[in-house]
Formats: sequence, C-alpha cells, structure tokens
Amino acid sequence: MKSHPLVSAVPAALTAVLASGAAAQTLVHESIGEPVIVTATRFPEQSIDVIGRVVTISREEIAASGALSVPDVLRRVTGVQVRGLYGSVTGDTAVDMRGFGEGGAQRVLVLLNGRRLNPLDSASVDWSQVPLSRIERIEVRHGSGAVQYGDNAVGGVINIITSSDEQGGSVTAGWGSFDTRELSADYATRSGDLSVALSAEHRASRGWRDNNRQEHNALAANLAYALERGEITLEAGGARTRFGLPGALTNAQYDDDPRQAETDDSFAERDSAYVRPGVRYAFSDTLEFAAELGLGETRGRSFISNWPTFQDRETRTLSLTPRLKWRHGLGSLASTTVIGFDHYDGRLDADSAASPSAPTTNSVRIDQQSDAFYLHNHTMLTDALTVSVGVRRQNVDQSARDSGGKRRDNDHAETIWEAGASWRITQAVRVFTRFGETFRFANLDELTTFGGFVSQPVRPEVGDFVDVGAEFSGSGWRLGVTAYNLDMTDEIAYNPMTFENENLARSRHRGVQVDGSVELARAWRLGGGITWQKAEFRAGDNRGERLPLVPEWSANANLTWTGPSGWSANAAANFVGERYYAGDNANAFRRLPSYTVVDLAVSKRIDAWTLRARALNLFDRKYAPTAFNYGFGESYYPADGRTLMVDARYAF
Repeated sequence: MKSHPLVSAVPAALTAVLASGAAAQTLVHESIGEPVIVTATRFPEQSIDVIGRVVTISREEIAASGALSVPDVLRRVTGVQVRGLYGSVTGDTAVDMRGFGEGGAQRVLVLLNGRRLNPLDSASVDWSQVPLSRIERIEVRHGSGAVQYGDNAVGGVINIITSSDEQGGSVTAGWGSFDTRELSADYATRSGDLSVALSAEHRASRGWRDNNRQEHNALAANLAYALERGEITLEAGGARTRFGLPGALTNAQYDDDPRQAETDDSFAERDSAYVRPGVRYAFSDTLEFAAELGLGETRGRSFISNWPTFQDRETRTLSLTPRLKWRHGLGSLASTTVIGFDHYDGRLDADSAASPSAPTTNSVRIDQQSDAFYLHNHTMLTDALTVSVGVRRQNVDQSARDSGGKRRDNDHAETIWEAGASWRITQAVRVFTRFGETFRFANLDELTTFGGFVSQPVRPEVGDFVDVGAEFSGSGWRLGVTAYNLDMTDEIAYNPMTFENENLARSRHRGVQVDGSVELARAWRLGGGITWQKAEFRAGDNRGERLPLVPEWSANANLTWTGPSGWSANAAANFVGERYYAGDNANAFRRLPSYTVVDLAVSKRIDAWTLRARALNLFDRKYAPTAFNYGFGESYYPADGRTLMVDARYAF
C-alpha cells in the first residue's frame, strides 16, 4: 500500500530528532465542583455553570504521581475502567465508562484540545499521541455527550488540554525496569502576539513479557497568534510506535509463567500525523465564533504469526467544526446558545495477506461521510438554578467494497435530544440532573468480517439516559454522588461464531459513583471513590445476564503528602472486582478474579531540578485486566508486574 507523504514524513523526522530515553510524567486527584474551566459546551465555561459531573485533573495533580501514560492517570478516576493488553507504550489500552465492557473504547469519546482521537476503526485510542509532559489538564465528563459531540460520546467524554500560557521549557530523562528508557523535552515562548509550544518524546522498553519490545517517538507543535478579539491557532504533530505482540495465554500458560509469549515474531507498527488550523473570534461581547479544520492520517501494519494474518491499513480523516456561541438572554433571564455544524470525512484502505512477504489475498476500501447540526442552550432561571436543553441531527453515509466485488452501503441518520438542570442550594451544596438520548454509528471495522471482507450492515446503537447527582464541599473536604441509568438498543458487538459484527438485544447500564477528597492535615490529602454498576441484557437468549468485563464493584484511593524542602509523595490503590470473561455473554463460565494494584511515587525538588522515583504495581500483583472465553477455553492478557522507574527533570 502506498504511504501518503504526511504519514511518512512527520514520523521519519521523529527518529532522527530523538535518540534513546523517554518521558512520562505523573497523576491524579479529583476536583469536585471547583470554578475551573471546562469544555462541556465546546466553549470554555466556569464549572459552576456546567450541568452534570465533570472531573478536572490538573497538571500539578498529574505531576504528583508516577503515571507513565494518560491511561495510568484515568485509572484513578472513579467510574473509569482501564484495560490494557501489552504495556504502557503500545497505545492499545481501552477506557470504559458506564459499563460497556469489551466494546467500552468505542463508547468513550477522547479529545485532544477538542480534536477527536478515536480512530475510524475498532482500534483503541492511540494514547502515545499525548505525552504527559504537554498536558495542562484533563477533563472527564461522565455520561453522554452525544448532543454536543455526536458519535462515540455514549458513556463519557475525555478532553485532554495541552494549551498553556506558561513560558519556558524542561528536559526529562529516566530509566527503569525492563530496560525502559525515557527522554522528553518541551519549550514554550511568546513574542508579541505570537506564542509557540514545542514538544518531543522518546520512550523504549523491551517490555515485561517476551516479544513485548516497545518503542515510541512523537513530535508536536502548537502555535497561536493573538487577535484583538480572538486568536488563530495551528496544531501539528506526528508519532511513530513499534511493538511486539506476545499474544494471549492459555490458563495453563498463565499459571506457569505469565511473562511468556504465544508467538515470538508477531508485531505491530503505527505511524500517525495530523495538522489542525483553527480560529476563535468574538464579534462582540455576546457573540463568539470558533472553527477548526483537521487533517489526519494513520498507517498501521500488523502481523500475527500463529493465525497467520498480516494487515496493512491506512486511514485518512478530514474534519470541519464551526460553531457559534450567543449570549442573548430570554426576557430578563441570562441565556446562552451554542449552534454548530460538524463535518467528518474518512477513508479506510486495508490489504490482507498471510505474511508481510506474501501476496495480498484481499483488499477492502470503506468511505464514510458524516454531517451534523446541533444546538445547545443554557438558561439561568435564578442565580442558583440553571437549565439546559439541546438537540442534534447527524447522518452518516458509509460505503464498503472489497476486491472480491462485494459492496455494501450503510447509511443512517439519528436525531437526539437532552435536557438538564443544576441547582446550587448553597455555596456548599449543588444538585443536578441530566436526561435524554444517545447514539453510536458503526465504525468502519464493524462493516467487515474477521478476514477483512464486506459483511452484513448493522444498525446504529441508540439509548435513553438519566443522571442524577449531588456535590458537597466544606472546609478542606469535598464529596460527589452520581446515579445513572442508561438503556441501550442494538449495541454492536462481534460474533465469534459468524466472524461478523451484529446488533445485540436491549441492555441496561446503571450504577452509583461516590468520590471525594479530604485534607487530613496540613501536608496530607486523601482522595478516592467507589463505584457500583450493573450492566445486563434485557432481552434475547441472554436476558438477565451480565455484560462481560464489567465489574460490579470498583474503587480507588490515593494519599498525597506535600512535605518540607521540596519533598512530596503519592500512594494510590486501585481495586477492580470480579467480572465475566469477554465473549461469555451467557455467563456460562467462571469469573475473572478481582485484583488490587498499589502504586507509589516520591519526588524531590532542588532549585530547577525535580528528582523522582516510582513503583507501579508495587507488590507485583499477578492479574489480567483483559481475558476472553468464547467457549473454546480461556485466553489471558497479563498486566505488567512490578515496574520501577527513576527520572530527573530540569526546568528552564
């Protein structure tokens, strides 16, 4: 398959610029109801005006821990489930919200400065595009964001913000277990109205398992030119990732040695590049315009030797996202309306063969075009009571054809709505509710069979949701409680018996999340939360059975100490309860055991230097966050054992 210049040129520069080493920074503490800026409406708002549950993780909170990646940060957020396959570098980690299990990654929308990171196919988000050293904050919105964002935003929205007004730079170098090497650098400067931020990252490891070598390089640049009433921006970047695929283990192999590999020559490669110019302009104090034009390309190659299967895939995306924010009032009431249009074009080209050197046995091309109009209004009925209402109309045209001459069109349209209210009873107490509809269209992989041939069409997923919550705060403490119910119809899932994707019977997702934090003493803070959730089929042969990979109980806790003379430490524990194996929709087999993982980080600031030591999975717990059982036996993807890291950061 011919590679496009955008994909080949940007990553090629990465390896030349970066040598060996790596970067990774830090982790999380939840903020509840603070007046921080969030993007629940696709424009900056004070969190006091946002209806629903939004958790904001600051740069400082990230830096207080030893996280190696964004998923490491997110696993400590109450109500977020994180499942990986092959380690922290590979970008194969799935994030699940509201209990969707095996397909959870397809139902959480991930944004980088508002740009969609969810791929067109069934792959997980490429988290390696997001070096921790660049992040200013992460915003986690629990519950559907489909009216504002459309496809994928069923269980939640995660927006990673890297823009910052800070000037200066830093260099970080680290080394750790499994011959892990990290090196990163970032620099930001301003000259008059022009600001520039640059970053580079290299990370390499031979991995915890056999055939688990990993290498990642990334470059990114953000430019902004300030106007009298707005700004012009440009984001660009690229990443190159290479990693071995050790594969799944049988129960006997897992018990004997979880570090062994199923194959010693399976691998995957991924090159990606993007460019995104944008503009934001305030025509007046009441009318603000914003728009972005996005171009992105990803080239991926993978080989699984024991099937054997080789795939060469290329995706291209184009997006245009203009929107208008109008503060107009409704009579004597303060009211704001956001009106927007989203246009997305995408193409997937995939060639299949028995090995990298074998002739192509099948090719498939899938084109997709999606257009949407949306409107969302916030109105303050009183100083304490805010209501919202929104509507979205989105259509998608998908066309798939393979080299065997088979062609299939899969065109659909959905109109959804949502409403909500937030009442700040006192400065210390706020209650809210949200209710409405949500949806998800099939991704491009879900239009093909396992072998890459065009399959039968599938219908969009649709659902109805209700969220109810309350937030409380006092001197040195905070507490949040959220209950939800989400009824889904036509969830799309893979059927291993037919090797095709199909629509499932109705399902219900419900749960309660409780989280908070408290200052135990001047230098100590304790945070964490607990989640109860139940996801079950409501119709069909599996009525009353639980959705696989969804634990009924999960919990997290973290303790932060800020000591004298630049010392600080953070300890975190993450508990995941029992859940059924992926593929066991009938709940016919035993459950995966629960597990608790403890991480520890200690740091010391000395003038411009920050020295840090980290221990992930401190007690070397043996566990598998992801495992399958389709009735042919159990297959395990073990998590990394104890990982020790040390690094040094110099700021200038």
